[in-house]
Amino acid sequence: MFKSRGLVVPVVCVWAVVSIFFILPRSTVAEETTWEDMAWKDLVSSDIPKQFPRFIVPGQEKKMALLRDIFHLHYATGDVGSALWYAWIPDSSIWVGLADESRDNKMASAWEKKLSEHFIDSEGYVSSDMGQNFGHGLGWPFPHWTQADGAGWHFTLSNLPDMSMFGLAVGEDTRGWELSGIKSNGLDEEDGWLLEIEADGATLET
Repeated sequence: MFKSRGLVVPVVCVWAVVSIFFILPRSTVAEETTWEDMAWKDLVSSDIPKQFPRFIVPGQEKKMALLRDIFHLHYATGDVGSALWYAWIPDSSIWVGLADESRDNKMASAWEKKLSEHFIDSEGYVSSDMGQNFGHGLGWPFPHWTQADGAGWHFTLSNLPDMSMFGLAVGEDTRGWELSGIKSNGLDEEDGWLLEIEADGATLET
């Protein structure tokens, strides 16, 4: 980690991939069983607030009720995700326009908080907000350097699941590195290589 003027920053290349898969297996029910008759399709929630939007298509009331239930299922979580979704998710969720600030309006409150607190550095770089990854702490986690014929060094993979699939190895020593204006405080199993900046223009080379 870097330590400068009281600021401590771990030097850890980390990685995370967030992916969502919706898998709908083929129905094994008898051929005469229709889509509407499948038991798991009948679980329309009774916990949806009355002012929540309804979808009205004459003759398709049951399907529209299910569509409303699915929409509320995602809306009620207040989970706005990462910057990846900023281009379209706000418009598709805030339009609901619930008037109060109760649990039923988590989405609007979540967007207000997310957008107002999103990290932008002094040069105008907007964090991708993808969580921990071993490519760039504030950036897009893939393609990884291992997938692009790049080079990287990792001194800890603590709290990073399934790193073995990427062929990552943890550095066990610091031989071959040249430090200028930086003090090495050794390797830590959790935090990686502990470094303390001691002068301006510090460099770390290999």
